[in-house]
Amino acid sequence: MWYIMSLDHKEKIASLQQQIFAHSTATLYGDTWGDSLPASLEATPILTWKKLIECPFRKRTYTAKPLFVHITYRDSEACLIGRTTSDILSEHYGDTTVARPLVAAHYRHHAIEKGMWFYEHNILPQIALENVDATLAIAKMYDIDSMVLDERSVSEYLPRVKTFPKLKRIHIISSHFDARKIMTHVIPNMLTLVLALPETGTIALSCPDALKKNKVLFHPARHSLLEHRDSLIVTRTVLLPTPIIRYDTEIRTHIEKHTCSCKDTYETFSLL
Repeated sequence: MWYIMSLDHKEKIASLQQQIFAHSTATLYGDTWGDSLPASLEATPILTWKKLIECPFRKRTYTAKPLFVHITYRDSEACLIGRTTSDILSEHYGDTTVARPLVAAHYRHHAIEKGMWFYEHNILPQIALENVDATLAIAKMYDIDSMVLDERSVSEYLPRVKTFPKLKRIHIISSHFDARKIMTHVIPNMLTLVLALPETGTIALSCPDALKKNKVLFHPARHSLLEHRDSLIVTRTVLLPTPIIRYDTEIRTHIEKHTCSCKDTYETFSLL
């Protein structure tokens, strides 16, 4: 299922595809698209995880800027992902109204990337240590006012939220969410669920109106265009070091009929 793209989105994507196609050394999309530039986004071949990991890192890097490189995993497979400080700023990894966030993720280099988002907003985060008790002890001294967690860190940190009286915002960044576990510890007004993959960045954000009713629904994030097919296909309208054009996330979704007070929303969906 497609939604109707705005002229601005069409122009951004057309410009992205031209830059990608004209690149002198990176070949990921040339190998996927063939010898001619796709006539439209709809006509663009879908990129898969398999194609991504089979392409050497340098052949899928479309920028000469200095990179922050981390590893992402899927089952037993690993993939290098490069980010720049400027494109990390295009993500929704936290809240700029906070001053002392704690960032925790199962893989520390993922936490460091989210920490860089705060650095770029002139906010000093605490990056979690491998030892949870030590991290929580430091968090009390630091007097944290927010948390950024991945799904695997939820069970370690959410049961402790009441020990931090100044805590006002919690972002959980993942590709799946255990809503019952999360809602047991967090009131909806302080929560944002960020649907994301390490290789794509931010895909969608939870609807706050739905969370107030204990429902988990999502709206596409800024810079993300979505297609709901057998699995969710995402296109990012920012030029990431490895651009994301019609990438198969392997996430299953369902379009929902939903009315809310969220601004600039054109689409609501749930995860299956």
